[in-house]
Amino acid sequence: MHGPQEITITDQAGLTVKKITVNADENGLYKWHWDGKSDTGAMVKEGVYKITAHSIDSKAPSRVLARGIVQEIGFEPMTHAVLDGGAQFKIGDMFKTNSKSK
Repeated sequence: MHGPQEITITDQAGLTVKKITVNADENGLYKWHWDGKSDTGAMVKEGVYKITAHSIDSKAPSRVLARGIVQEIGFEPMTHAVLDGGAQFKIGDMFKTNSKSK
């Protein structure tokens, strides 16, 4: 990935609720945070949202990663993990976990 990335957040109907442009930091990482607000500044309704990213320069799709502390692991109706903040992921979509003892 090179150049700025555009993050697009869509609702279950496929409507875009937020677009965020992100530039790489000094380590080459594209870090961003969604505050749950739409492009108009209004809080969106609780629900399921799809997050996609692409390079603004090349329009090539980019990989979207999330980082957080797993608060819960569920097995019904699917095996999933819930991160702090409420983001939910299928266990099969997770590619790295770390364990730190307290």
